[in-house]
Amino acid sequence: MKAPILLLLVSLAASPLAAATRNAVESPHATMRELGLEPRALIQRGEEHEQRRSFAPKAPGITTAAQVRAESLTTKPTLVTPRILSSFAGSHDRGMSPSDAAGAVSSKYLLHASNASILAQDRAGNILSNTPIESFWHDPAYTDGPLYDSRVLYDAVADRWILCALYDAGDYSKSTLLIAISDGGNPSLAWHRYRFLVDPNDIREADNTRMALTRDSIVMTANIYNTNAAADIYIVRKTDAYAGTATLAVKQVITAGWELSPADGRDDALIYLVTPTSYTDIAIYSFDGSALTNLGNPTAPSLRIRDSLFAGLGPQLGSTLTLECGFNFVHNAVLRNGTLWVASQIYLSFAVNRLGAALIGYSVFNASIYPSGGYSYIDPSNSMSAPALMKAGDGPSHIARWADFSTTVVDSNDIDFWTIQTYAPVYVQANGLWATWWARLEMPVAVRQRVVRH
Repeated sequence: MKAPILLLLVSLAASPLAAATRNAVESPHATMRELGLEPRALIQRGEEHEQRRSFAPKAPGITTAAQVRAESLTTKPTLVTPRILSSFAGSHDRGMSPSDAAGAVSSKYLLHASNASILAQDRAGNILSNTPIESFWHDPAYTDGPLYDSRVLYDAVADRWILCALYDAGDYSKSTLLIAISDGGNPSLAWHRYRFLVDPNDIREADNTRMALTRDSIVMTANIYNTNAAADIYIVRKTDAYAGTATLAVKQVITAGWELSPADGRDDALIYLVTPTSYTDIAIYSFDGSALTNLGNPTAPSLRIRDSLFAGLGPQLGSTLTLECGFNFVHNAVLRNGTLWVASQIYLSFAVNRLGAALIGYSVFNASIYPSGGYSYIDPSNSMSAPALMKAGDGPSHIARWADFSTTVVDSNDIDFWTIQTYAPVYVQANGLWATWWARLEMPVAVRQRVVRH
């Protein structure tokens, strides 16, 4: 496992980027109930779309590096595994794959998005609304098409939920970034939904979203195909997003990078981004609204794991089918208290609480069990717990294409954690390819005592 990477941020000469602000157009304002009333046809992504993910990553051209101190170590498990306070079902496939388990949590609600549905629940797991993804994003002014790569955030300061996803018209044209903002704190009620055309010339196509919050902005990124491989940054001011107007200003920044992951840094106005440059190296950038500045290229210990999207490596009980283990991408990054945490490989996701402790959620593949969800804990002193299962699989997977990502978040108390992971359910035709599962993990007593003392 990779421990946190501590940055001493020293800027280099900034490099200018192509940037422009255009308006996203609002789809009809509606509640979850209204959106779910009209069934729509599911449209699966084509094989060509999936094969694009096997393209060799394009590393940004970096000629100089800043002075960056990297604290990265591999530790042996020494801690007791945190206990699960509660756990319950999320969504299931409805014939769509892969899962792409995204989610967020507030003091009252949970919101989960997958490639099948948008699910709002209370903290006990009771379903408040369960809207098929094709119904949630439907707009009668546009042709229905594939929907994929959903992401979810909750802004506790504004008490708003944020969703994003990608759309194309079914023939890889009209690539569109979809953005939705809740009207308030209950995600099962009304939403403002917007559509942002990635390329008015209809040449460039977006894939592989990521989303993060800074103090003032919602930051999304996506890979771009159909030209030289690249990545876009999409920035929305929170004040604009929460205004509920008929258009939404989106600043689109076209870069020469690849697989840019925005760091979730909610106390900082500056945007930080991370990208892999090799199997062990990453590049770190800041973005001030006009220029992308390279802050350095730390190297972490190699885990000797290589990406294997179309060459399954993950074994499982009850089947000879092996599962792909994902690309060696940076799945998410968190900037907290001056420390940048970065996760990659095997659908890792993680979150960091206010004490500097972290929970890591991931998929578990082993010949003695069915595909499952697991977790590990890192305490504020960088000690790690042994791996543990949060949801055991119920049967063998019938698909090798497992998932693109999972999600782990801090609880509203900023101490405990939630994670949502994909597991293999009992197989039923067109409704048993995958399922997701929520778990809330309670931090150890020592951590809680530290909170009381301070």
